[in-house]
Amino acid sequence: MRKMSVVITGILLVMLAFGGMAYAAHGRINVNTASVEELRLLPGLGDTLAASIVEFRDVNGPFNSIDDLLKVNGMTEPKLNEFREDFKLEGETDFDPETYKQVPDVYRDTQPKKDLKK
Repeated sequence: MRKMSVVITGILLVMLAFGGMAYAAHGRINVNTASVEELRLLPGLGDTLAASIVEFRDVNGPFNSIDDLLKVNGMTEPKLNEFREDFKLEGETDFDPETYKQVPDVYRDTQPKKDLKK
């Protein structure tokens, strides 16, 4: 029994590792340096919110945490959670919209929730 749980744990760890690599393959956008055009590369972010992020940063300085994006006009908690893993605070933007489209939806929460009570 103990041997089986060790094997199952090992399999789960491998699945998590490969899942994380697939998710991270598209890179991330540095919200402290990104232009409106770079932010617009994220499907669903939109022109208005991208401009609001840059405007807020220009007025208030760099973001200290990803949660600081909630202070941006138009950014809601669900919207931030949709893009949380696509943002970073340091380093160069290395986001690739082509590989982003290839990441299975199971690795990002972009699908609308279905009402299971129907």
